[in-house]
Amino acid sequence: MEEFCRRYGYQLEWVRTESLEKGWETLAQGKAHVFVSTGFEPESIPGELAVAQGPIYETHQSMLLGPASRPGRRQAETLTAQLAMNEDAPPLIRSLYRAASGEDAQDDRIEAESGLPRTPLRRVTLPNGPSLSLAETGSFLPWRPFHQRLRPALTLEETVDYRWYWRTDTAKLGQRLNEFFQDIENEGYLDDLRERYYGFFPEEGAYGQLWMLRNTMRTKLPLYKDLILKAAAKYQLDPLMLVAVIFQESAFDPDAVSHTGVRGLMQLTQGTADALGATDRTDPAQSILYGAKYLKMLWDGMEELDLDTWDRWALVLASYNQGVGHVYDAMLLAEQQGLKPRSWRTVKTILPLLEQEQWHSRTIFGYSRGTEGVEYVDKVRFYYYVLKGLSLLPGFQLEQLAPLVPDFRSAGLRPLLEGVRLPGLTS
Repeated sequence: MEEFCRRYGYQLEWVRTESLEKGWETLAQGKAHVFVSTGFEPESIPGELAVAQGPIYETHQSMLLGPASRPGRRQAETLTAQLAMNEDAPPLIRSLYRAASGEDAQDDRIEAESGLPRTPLRRVTLPNGPSLSLAETGSFLPWRPFHQRLRPALTLEETVDYRWYWRTDTAKLGQRLNEFFQDIENEGYLDDLRERYYGFFPEEGAYGQLWMLRNTMRTKLPLYKDLILKAAAKYQLDPLMLVAVIFQESAFDPDAVSHTGVRGLMQLTQGTADALGATDRTDPAQSILYGAKYLKMLWDGMEELDLDTWDRWALVLASYNQGVGHVYDAMLLAEQQGLKPRSWRTVKTILPLLEQEQWHSRTIFGYSRGTEGVEYVDKVRFYYYVLKGLSLLPGFQLEQLAPLVPDFRSAGLRPLLEGVRLPGLTS
């Protein structure tokens, strides 16, 4: 929406409603020009109503969520009531009743209840089983890392479409909106957005890694918190980013050694340590300080590429793992193929090719474990996203992480990875 307004010179003013259904009513009553529907679909649009529907730009599956440990009914309802979700959409309700009329559920055991304010949930109780929450993947995915006790229990047949609806009685608006969606599809802009906001989420939920992350924040982070804050301040980095990198590199084990010989909390090579001025890679203070210094050097080295902030940081992380030469090799290969070399989404597809001789033989720096580099960036981005959430949401990690949340305005820092946002919590 912001991009549409920028391209066509419109002024954006959000009208927020308590539910998607209320949003539709606001549009139908002429109190808004465009309705951004994340799953709502009216049963019909009356011919006399001056409203048109835009193209589908995302499709998500509906599912029933249940407690991982299958506790008793009362405990399950407590868990599901604490889940913050977007409003129900009619396709989800249809999915619910379709499931209830099948062999695995009964009509007389359906319950429609409310969860948190402005975030109603629908539940269906299966025979001899716990109460389940109804959701769709687009809404649930951003919240999944923070609700580890809820797991997908049943995928339903119904899908949920994301699209916009708009007024047809506003001059040129419909024409421009149709042109806009065609343009951003052809340009790859939609794919860029999907990569930015969803591209780092692990498919299977990474429940074991999340348990380990939470446990590490409680037991090991306090030992190094002051060192992280000091290094972050010195090199103007987000402390939570340093935490994410350290966790991915060593899980906060100062004696960690990889199969390639890198050592310490931030897994510096001997050559990198010597170039940076570090004398002991296994010393936590030096590892954190010079690891932060190296990240800042990589960031500064990409100044002339005129990259978006989030693309730039993704390429910095890839360079930290793979070496900056291999990242530039991937960018060069992308350019030779007519792709956008300054996009992480592009480089993400090219880096794994450096494992194949037919590709790395055409580069300056040769063979690289590119797939490992892509996984590294995705994991750091994921941990960073989770850490931001844990530092804001009530829970065990709030006490450990809240002091690490930087005030970018007062510190003069530049926010990292602008693409990592928590819906409804922070931008």
